[in-house]
Amino acid sequence: MVKYANIVTSFLVVASVQWGSVAASFKRTTTSSNRLPLSATNRRNTVTTTLPPPPLSLTASSRFTNLRGGSSEDEASTATTATASTTSSSTLDAPNSLPSNVKLPTSIGDGSTSVVAESTAPPTTTKPKSSKWSNVQERTVPAVLMLAGAYAWIKYTGTNGVIALFTFLQAAMYSEGTNVVVSSSSPHQNSLEKWFIFVTFWMNTSGRIVFPTEWTTHKTMLDLVGYGMFAMSIVGFVLTLNAGEGGDALFRTSLQQLSQYWMNAFILVGQSSFWFATLLQYGLPWIVYPALLVIINDTMAYVFGFSMGKNPLLPQISPKKTWEGFVGAALSTLLLAKPLLGVCKIDVISLQHALAIAAFISFVSPFGGYLASVTKRAHGAKDFGTLIPGHGGVVDRLDCQVMTAPFMYFFLKHIMATTTTAE
Repeated sequence: MVKYANIVTSFLVVASVQWGSVAASFKRTTTSSNRLPLSATNRRNTVTTTLPPPPLSLTASSRFTNLRGGSSEDEASTATTATASTTSSSTLDAPNSLPSNVKLPTSIGDGSTSVVAESTAPPTTTKPKSSKWSNVQERTVPAVLMLAGAYAWIKYTGTNGVIALFTFLQAAMYSEGTNVVVSSSSPHQNSLEKWFIFVTFWMNTSGRIVFPTEWTTHKTMLDLVGYGMFAMSIVGFVLTLNAGEGGDALFRTSLQQLSQYWMNAFILVGQSSFWFATLLQYGLPWIVYPALLVIINDTMAYVFGFSMGKNPLLPQISPKKTWEGFVGAALSTLLLAKPLLGVCKIDVISLQHALAIAAFISFVSPFGGYLASVTKRAHGAKDFGTLIPGHGGVVDRLDCQVMTAPFMYFFLKHIMATTTTAE
């Protein structure tokens, strides 16, 4: 026994030196070498064994140490027990290559060893973010083209052309709004019901304003037609449900669609119908003036947010909106409210009235855009449409304009009229 102990002690000293150099070499060459040579000599029975790298699952009567932090005693013990001798045997089933996501185990157990595999995700290459200036260019060019096209259309078509343009915008907004909201909850829309509701709502709002005078004189008949269309939409909706198969699930889906149709009709078509009333009662300048103020406010919010925005305004709703953009846009709109009157050839309004309009457009109208942002986020949509490159859809550009339309009409009808009468 004493002789055997001396042999083992001598072997431990030699193996510790050898394993230390092998371990350091293995650490440097793990990623580039497919095989790890390990030679060990036993004085009683000299056997040279080449150990391949361990697989993902390995059972052996050997103990490994942590190559990064193991002590010399541990390393010597590891080399001794890993050597094939007359007193120990190992069963190794290992591949010829060491996967890059495999590490040798860090624990010394009772003879059984399991290799720990680390999942190494492939390096991700982050795409460089598009330049802010390219985004500015992408938005600016379509905006200029839109304004130029609107100016040309208004100039050469007159009032009737403006009425046709407003009607087209109403239909486009209604289509985009219902597509975003309804399509996310149900892939199938009842197109007949959808557009019948649009026509019904249009008849009871904008239609009462734009129809020729001889039609509006028969107010009783117009009331009956408007209400009759509304009643027919309800009757048709119920009969459609009765003819379908789907039970309660169909009823819930159909009721959701119906409510979304009417909500979009009320918010988008109903509010924008005041465009027609303002145009026909007060003239085109009172359409252009608030529209330009909204454009200025929206543009300056983007400019200030782009250049110095750091503090989110409504982070849960629209993370890109900032306090700097909101305040900068408000100040810009208020400063330009009076000079813009001359551009629009309006001379029957005081500074106080101009500032009041600008204040509403600065502090209230943007919430029409925030409501649109809530709708898009709730239904997983980036934009309401793709009609306008760089901007999205019609709703994306007119959400604040729609919010301003009723206020402008009522301001002219009640505030301006009262002031003019008092003077």
